[in-house]
Amino acid sequence: TEVSGRVVELNLETGRRVGQGDVLLRLDDRQARADLQVIEAQLADARRQLERAERLRSNNSISQSQVDQLRTSVDVAEAQRQSAQVRLENHRIEAPFAGVVGLSDISVGAYITTGTSVTTLDNTDRMELGFSIPERFLGQVSLGQEVRGASPAYPDQTFSGQLVELGSRVSELSRSLPVRALIDNPDGLLRPGQFMSATLTL
Repeated sequence: TEVSGRVVELNLETGRRVGQGDVLLRLDDRQARADLQVIEAQLADARRQLERAERLRSNNSISQSQVDQLRTSVDVAEAQRQSAQVRLENHRIEAPFAGVVGLSDISVGAYITTGTSVTTLDNTDRMELGFSIPERFLGQVSLGQEVRGASPAYPDQTFSGQLVELGSRVSELSRSLPVRALIDNPDGLLRPGQFMSATLTL
């Protein structure tokens, strides 16, 4: 959360798949809406004053400095409106990407403060698998090579993928290069943080 407030809407059902942009949580935003309305009224008034001043300026009934001052007031009011709009939007937490909702201890009516972690969101269609390759094999490693992963949780099943990233430096301690592969996970069996062994065919 980026603001503090009381929870008035909650869509954090554990294990539920959500789409990008779905509302996960909404805080009480009545004060933020009222603040935005006040600023919009001030902006409308500043624009009317500027229009009136520009008409008077055409007749030399008002100085250019007064017109410039009113134009600055309009610019300030527009910036304040944008800031208030962001504060209002921060009362809603939307899914930044499609994924599966994790555990949450928050309930409707709870008061949460800025920076509170409300849940986890994981995209598990393809999983990143990080492992290291011994230094002596570096000349035989290239992007796109096939990688097979195995998990103790599913001993009779292998998961296929390909090498997508190579580290920029070799570890001085292990004399190995960290790499990353993308592993297909169509059935959602693999979970983030799970241990796997990797097989890379050179």
